[in-house]
Amino acid sequence: MAPVVARSSCGETLRHPSLAVPALATDLSGLPPMLSYVGADDILMNEVKYIVERVEAAGNDVTFRIFDGLFHAMEDNVPDAQPTIDVHNWVEREFGRMIDQHYGAT
Repeated sequence: MAPVVARSSCGETLRHPSLAVPALATDLSGLPPMLSYVGADDILMNEVKYIVERVEAAGNDVTFRIFDGLFHAMEDNVPDAQPTIDVHNWVEREFGRMIDQHYGAT
């Protein structure tokens, strides 16, 4: 799917598709800490899991979670649903933990 997105977003002549779709990059080493999540009902769950696995395999620090009951863009479209609230609480907590861990407690 990623090559199709790169071509449709940037045209057939794009010389470096990994600039448009980072999942296409051959070298994922040296990235900053990554915080990612996906819903168990998200149509992009497999793509998200794939990039997370690649980033981890390249030796980067990744915090990742799959949320039950969450579909694609649910947190934008159904902001008061419990899965959305759970996502926001988790992101806030984990982002703070990552900042403290990697850049010192504030």
